[in-house]
Amino acid sequence: MKFVQVFNLVFNGFKPGFRYYLVIFLFLASCADSDQKITTEFLPSGAPTNQLWKMTTTLTDSGRVTSIIKAGYTAKFGRAEESKTHMDSSVYVQMFDEDGNLTSTLTCGRGIIDDITKDMEAFDRVKLVTQDGTILESEYLKFMQTTGKISSDRFVTITKPTQTLRGTGFESDRDVINFKIFKASGEAAVEKK
Repeated sequence: MKFVQVFNLVFNGFKPGFRYYLVIFLFLASCADSDQKITTEFLPSGAPTNQLWKMTTTLTDSGRVTSIIKAGYTAKFGRAEESKTHMDSSVYVQMFDEDGNLTSTLTCGRGIIDDITKDMEAFDRVKLVTQDGTILESEYLKFMQTTGKISSDRFVTITKPTQTLRGTGFESDRDVINFKIFKASGEAAVEKK
């Protein structure tokens, strides 16, 4: 009896569904290379663990929305307790108060969020506009989630309806109502009598 005849006798003895798996197994077994080695590759230390394009994310605190963030590109770096999310390509952030009301919007070229503390740093053409019309501009701002404070160690310009203030170094509440500017200068409208 030839091999093909023996194979057909054995093969026809199996159920049709099982035959399919048997053919696949035999095919894969015949393709196996006895010299194959399994290798594990690790990401280089500077490579992102996740990447997203056209990302929108919502930050919450005890179920309450604090911010909505949009970015053209996002990459997460680090693991566990050191994870940071880097954003660029037109970062846009909406910030909300405890009642869910929009308090301000932020645009910048790029930003970094600490995934553990939820603190955010904004870089490159940073512009914060509050609901009362205050405009804060700088090349860098830092938002501290736990304290609700905004700060910068760079040059800032704050424009309000009746005054423009400038300086290097800045600290404020989230609404830019109570703030300090270090090394300040500015202009204010003065009423003539």
